[in-house]
Amino acid sequence: MKTNLNLSIFIKRAVLFCFIFTSLLAFTLSAQSQNSLSGKYICGPCNASCDTITFNKPGICPHCQMSLLSLDSILVGYHKLYDVQSLKGDLNLYRLALEASHPALYWHVSKDSLDAAFKQSYSRLNEPMTVSEFHKVIRSLTATIGDLHMNTRLPSLYAQSQSIEGKYFPFDITYANGKGYIFNNNSDDPAIPVGSEVIKINNEPLNSITKQLFKYMIVDNNTETFKYRTLSNSFATYYNGFYGQPEWFTVELKHNGKKKTAKVKALPLNQIEQNRVRNISNNKKISSPFIPPSPNPLSLHFLPESSTAVLQIKIFSDGYIRHHGQDFASYIDSTFLEIKQRNIKNLIIDIRGNIGGSSGNGSYLFSYLTQKAFTEVQYMELRSIPLKYWSFAGVKDSNGDTIAFKKEDYTKTSEGAYRLKDYPVLQTIQPKANSFTGNVYLLIDGLVGSQASSFASLVHHFKRGILIGEETGGNYNGNTGGTWGNLTLPNSKLEIEMFVFKTVRFNDQSQESNGVKPDFTIHSSIQDKLSGKDLDLDTALKLIKHAK
Repeated sequence: MKTNLNLSIFIKRAVLFCFIFTSLLAFTLSAQSQNSLSGKYICGPCNASCDTITFNKPGICPHCQMSLLSLDSILVGYHKLYDVQSLKGDLNLYRLALEASHPALYWHVSKDSLDAAFKQSYSRLNEPMTVSEFHKVIRSLTATIGDLHMNTRLPSLYAQSQSIEGKYFPFDITYANGKGYIFNNNSDDPAIPVGSEVIKINNEPLNSITKQLFKYMIVDNNTETFKYRTLSNSFATYYNGFYGQPEWFTVELKHNGKKKTAKVKALPLNQIEQNRVRNISNNKKISSPFIPPSPNPLSLHFLPESSTAVLQIKIFSDGYIRHHGQDFASYIDSTFLEIKQRNIKNLIIDIRGNIGGSSGNGSYLFSYLTQKAFTEVQYMELRSIPLKYWSFAGVKDSNGDTIAFKKEDYTKTSEGAYRLKDYPVLQTIQPKANSFTGNVYLLIDGLVGSQASSFASLVHHFKRGILIGEETGGNYNGNTGGTWGNLTLPNSKLEIEMFVFKTVRFNDQSQESNGVKPDFTIHSSIQDKLSGKDLDLDTALKLIKHAK
């Protein structure tokens, strides 16, 4: 009895000591935080230029008229630790929402593999985490699904604060044949030459870092061409969000066969952009001599002394295209009228970097390339009606058309899904009267997704052209699409986006687990990239020349 009493007294004293210690520690950290307050204010995210501006006092944003918020209070929330029970509650809800409503949960991953990914995610929740640490768990789990149309985000204010206050790797990296090179030097040391191969960052091999970042990249089939292309555009952002946020980078480089080590400071995004402009003379690259750069999403070029035209389509989004003063349908109409008038024999269509856009635009373009009626989509189906857990911002598709989730509009399949009875993309499409009958060459790369990948699969499936470049990021047989649902996890406030229809174009089993593959796969070297040499276009021109 005496032993138990002494033990009880010891425990009480230990608890009291821990309470006093943690209170003092909290007070110390609070005092340090007060001493390091920035005193900055920002407006809430509004997708305008003022999202990146800071102000020195509270009030109203003069640009968007939103009330300004204390950046310091936002950062306190960003660094808050969430308890394990709250995080597991969020993960449980996410699993329920996926299993209830995702239209094609096991399209690109087996149930056993996804169950294993969930088990691993739960095992990672063994101690309190910040929202950014928990985001890594949710993001890697989402990437396992292999659905390009899913997305995960930090709460909007936290993401905005990080874009303003975060420090980033000060080089643009491009990948060539599996290796990473400095494409733009945006550091404070302009003497570091572009074209240098990056061997290690802070003593970690770049190859290992790349594989780690791949785990957080969301794409159909987990296609690597998409991942390399995405890191080539956004290496610093992915490193900051999913690998680390050091103040300094020690970078081991190799240039002209010689190794050297450089130590550079992590920089905020606005400073990186200023240095990118400042160092432009050091970043020696030129553009393609065949196709002059155009600020417009749609552009047409006629090659001199040739019966060849090049049609560039940077995106299929009607909203983005209209923002630049163009209209997709009318531009395509006038393009093929001019092609016919000029008696063009060879058409090169460049959709590299085209992530997709408005449904129907790919099939509209293809109707000018075929002489036979075709169907872009065989069927579209929902997992359930109603869709549980997900909220919708005006239930509309990418064209702005209302989609009503009414059971009478659907046929229930033997698997329990709800298949849409009628929709524009399900209808048979007739070829245009003045459709192009000449040779078609389609340039594709790993960033081609969604509606752009749909167009590429039409060209390949109906054998209407020669494809050149890289395997697309978007799946060959179909994708999720239609309208999207949003899920905000109640504790962490992480935001998750999911498209609600399974959209099937083809049932080609040989293409089930891949994107649209090219007939001619091109591998550009770092020298090709720096000099602006366009091997994809060169290949198309050589094929045209040899076909004569």
